[in-house]
Amino acid sequence: MASSEDLTGQLTRALHERDEARRLVASAEQLSTDESIAPEHRDALAREYAERLDAADAEVERIKALVSDRQVQTALELDGLRKELGALEVRHKVGEYTLAQFKSASAGLDRRMASLSRLDASLAALLEAETESDVRPTSRPAAGAAPVQRTVGRPPVEPLEQPAAGSGGGLRGGIASASAVTPRWLLLGSLGLVVVGGIAVVILFISAMSGGAGGINLPSLPGLPGLFQSGDDTPAPTTPTTPVMPTRPTTSPTTPVPPATATETTISVDLRSAPNVGSLLIDVAFDPAALQLTHVQAAGLPSGTLFEYSTSPGHAVLGVVTASGLNGSWSIAYLTFRRAAGAATSGQSAVTIGAVQAHRADTLAQVSATTSPGKVNLSDLSAVGLAIVFG
Repeated sequence: MASSEDLTGQLTRALHERDEARRLVASAEQLSTDESIAPEHRDALAREYAERLDAADAEVERIKALVSDRQVQTALELDGLRKELGALEVRHKVGEYTLAQFKSASAGLDRRMASLSRLDASLAALLEAETESDVRPTSRPAAGAAPVQRTVGRPPVEPLEQPAAGSGGGLRGGIASASAVTPRWLLLGSLGLVVVGGIAVVILFISAMSGGAGGINLPSLPGLPGLFQSGDDTPAPTTPTTPVMPTRPTTSPTTPVPPATATETTISVDLRSAPNVGSLLIDVAFDPAALQLTHVQAAGLPSGTLFEYSTSPGHAVLGVVTASGLNGSWSIAYLTFRRAAGAATSGQSAVTIGAVQAHRADTLAQVSATTSPGKVNLSDLSAVGLAIVFG
């Protein structure tokens, strides 16, 4: 079926031909009083122009019939989408869908309905067109209209807010950017995008519950009850004011690890063969008698990604939510350790991933993954990072 642009072009040409035929017919009628032209020549010319006008009229009607058929199909599709949206509203009202799930499921319908409504208005204008000038304004931007700007300016850079000292449990984190720390206004915008764009699974993983001062507590992973309620006697790792934000890896599954002091070591948490992952919840486990976690830091994630974390003795739980989805190889976080007080200075201490929950950004379907453990050499603090492998 011809597109609306094709129909507009066809109708424009047909109306142009009809306008020209009408002009010629009118000119021929004016020659009826010209005695210098033989009557048989005037009659032949009048018949030729009349036939040309009849053919142009028929072509205009043929194309308008196609436009009318397209308008009927558009109306039918709009009616079907409205019924589908109504069914989703019923599911939401009876409690089958949360508000976030409803918005996620209906976002695509809303966009399609808006597009079809604009198409319907364009088709209606074509049906009403009688001359070429009636069509042309609908096929090009209005005079003086400013073009749509696609380039978004670089926002001002603001530092991440430090958590309150001694606040106990709760999450400490921020928005990870590919080049710099993202300002608060982009945090709000990205959260809205996550909800509208379909990352409703954030409700499953990062829900508002009573916790630390102003924090958000992540739900416990299976088998880890109370994971986020770290006691006041557990020192909380601090977030650097200006963390290193590496760029996305290309040939390597990891991004460059930030430098650590002589008494510390930093390992990365990597994704491999990620299938458009939109949300991720990871429990990292280690031996608190051998290792002390001192820093948790976001890696080179896409701009607008929500990165949160929480700690308890022997655990660090990381949460990532992004509307754009993670594909292929990514480093999502860096964990910095030092030897725990009284720990051995020889041997190795394992750092493992105890549980993973991951969902796709487009369908919200859960995806499975295997994990590759990391380790820290207690003698020289050399380390091997963690990996989550999909597929």
